[in-house]
Amino acid sequence: MDTNLYSIILPATLINKNFVEGEPECNYELYLLELVNESMWFRKNVDFKEYIKPPKEDEGECDCYAGEYGLDFKLILGQTGMQARRELSHQVTVYTQGMYGSSLPRKENASMKVTRLHIALRSYNMDQLENLRKEKHSYGSVEYDVISFLQTLETDKNILMFYPLDLYFKNDYSFNYAVAEIKRAMFNDFEEAMKYRNKRVPAKDTFLSFIYDDHLVVLKLDGERFILVDTINTGKSRIYQKLKDYSWA
Repeated sequence: MDTNLYSIILPATLINKNFVEGEPECNYELYLLELVNESMWFRKNVDFKEYIKPPKEDEGECDCYAGEYGLDFKLILGQTGMQARRELSHQVTVYTQGMYGSSLPRKENASMKVTRLHIALRSYNMDQLENLRKEKHSYGSVEYDVISFLQTLETDKNILMFYPLDLYFKNDYSFNYAVAEIKRAMFNDFEEAMKYRNKRVPAKDTFLSFIYDDHLVVLKLDGERFILVDTINTGKSRIYQKLKDYSWA
């Protein structure tokens, strides 16, 4: 794994639902839907049908469907990361169309410990993950966040997991080389967790996505490996760009 690979967590405006007061589209599921519909791979996979939200989601429906194929979006930052972004980020309010501003964080001059999921997973093999799943741990612990992730992996649906990291290299690499290196690094970190997913829900599709160079990079679990299925320019999502703009308030 390239030791020059680094990551930062995306802004709260792109992660926390309803973080931007007065903005009804502050929801990562909405921009993921837009990006999936811009993906040649995802469209081709369903004979170029459009992915649309179901009329209701109160009976376990997926987040979107293209014909009979359902796909569920899962944010996998962890509870500690979600809370830290919400509590420590400047609050954003939309006053009217095109006019917005920021105010102090909910917790000013504070700090919080955050689980880095990909790093935490390095400490577990498959057997240890299964044993951890049987345990109870307190909110705010690394173990709690890992168990929450295991619960996500047990979802009996096709899932697109979004790890809201913006990845980058300090070295200057070509886009294709960089994505290949990140794919290798992600598999090294998530390999045992993906074995857990395959054992629990072998018949459903599993995708892992993240941001690199203003692209949503999507990997698909294929047996015991990740394959790259698409890189989608985030500029193709109106909602992503709008929520990203709010982060500068």
